[in-house]
Amino acid sequence: MSSNNNPATILVLNINHIDWSSKTANVLISKVLLAEPAGDKPSMLIPLSTNPIQPVTSLWIPDNQQIHGPTLHPDGRFALFYTMDR
Repeated sequence: MSSNNNPATILVLNINHIDWSSKTANVLISKVLLAEPAGDKPSMLIPLSTNPIQPVTSLWIPDNQQIHGPTLHPDGRFALFYTMDR
């Protein structure tokens, strides 16, 4: 998630080995991708209240960008992430 001072980034990882019994992994960061710059405000539709029991408040309005995911690629080799307004 971005903030006013930090960009939203995605880390591309190479997972070389996972040892499930010892709960360790050999993982390397191969790339850092910029998803959204620091301070970038999202442009998305804000939901409208449909029931007074559950009103829409300012908590529904995000201040910064948030990356959502993962969505797994059909071949299982990749996980995809996206921001809400792209």
